[in-house]
Amino acid sequence: MASAPGAGGTVAKTVKHVASIVLLLLVCLALPVAFAVLLFGSAGGAVVLLVLTALILIFALMADRILHRVFGARMVLSSNAPELVMMTDRLAAQCGIPRPQVGLIDTAQANAFATCRNGRGTGAILLSRPMLHALTREEAEAVVALLIARMQRPETRAAQIAAVLGAMVTIILSGSLLRRPGGEDHPPGPLARALALITAPVAALLVRTIAGAPVSFAADRDAAAALGNPMALARALTRLDGLARATENGDTERHPATVHMFLVDPLHPSRLKPLFDFHPPVEARVSRLKRQAGVGDT
Repeated sequence: MASAPGAGGTVAKTVKHVASIVLLLLVCLALPVAFAVLLFGSAGGAVVLLVLTALILIFALMADRILHRVFGARMVLSSNAPELVMMTDRLAAQCGIPRPQVGLIDTAQANAFATCRNGRGTGAILLSRPMLHALTREEAEAVVALLIARMQRPETRAAQIAAVLGAMVTIILSGSLLRRPGGEDHPPGPLARALALITAPVAALLVRTIAGAPVSFAADRDAAAALGNPMALARALTRLDGLARATENGDTERHPATVHMFLVDPLHPSRLKPLFDFHPPVEARVSRLKRQAGVGDT
């Protein structure tokens, strides 16, 4: 694995990520509290503030497990997925970290993501069955290496907290919290739409500060260096991107603030896609990997 950044760079990144999360927390708190004060007075605002603060703290501490549940992750063992677990064991040992948990996510789209448990190289890698069926063994190994590289990056924990908190905003966007009585056939009311118009762009902007193109490029570089085969990763990313474009990922369509967790963009074109378009073009990632392999673009 590529060498870790210097202490100064790590501290600067940590401060940046903490600041981004604090801003996202303020966005999640400020508007609901303001509306509660307008509707119920200062006492109502204080109650809403306390309840939301408690919920947000719980979500932040359990962000990885919440994401596992959102995407229907089921952890596997060496007894029911021996090749995948052995591959992960070997690559994790090569990076000098404990083997992460390995899970399968419940989606028809060929894609994957990683979560971090405590910021010290432990966590989980989550892959879809269609992805495993679509890739060669060499390409699957490259994807596992990339997931491990992402899991180790300092941005991952901040990114997963941002994903869960951002999902709270998209719940408001769908009207789930502010929907009028009468069931799912009733569209969200004007208050839900007004909150969505204000909060969704802000949440997307804050997530972007954590999950931008430099993070993807750095993880690709680290994984290719650990694997010693940048072209296998380039082929895997190209194949996954084509498959993702052809298959919808329903969970990310409902919670677009989680899209930055995935290896390739899981969203299909929609009104929200420009806001949550966090992934650099796969062509740019492949071009960098080719340069790393010493192969020119053709």
